[in-house]
Amino acid sequence: MSSAAEQVTANALALSENERLAIATALWESLKSHTDIPDEETADLISLGRARKLVDGTVKPVRHEDVFKRARSMLN
Repeated sequence: MSSAAEQVTANALALSENERLAIATALWESLKSHTDIPDEETADLISLGRARKLVDGTVKPVRHEDVFKRARSMLN
């Protein structure tokens, strides 16, 4: 993470929970493409399909710690 990003993060973490939530929401909204967001019914079908793949062994689960470890290594 750049020093500017580290400074922004440190400043943001010093804010109240409501202020942090507002900032997180604004950042999230700036990233997501509204055309990529499925409606609720489609999202449910996607979730069920993914759950089925986990149950039948088509895909293997990845531990939370491993996901974040990999993400951190990609950021450095």
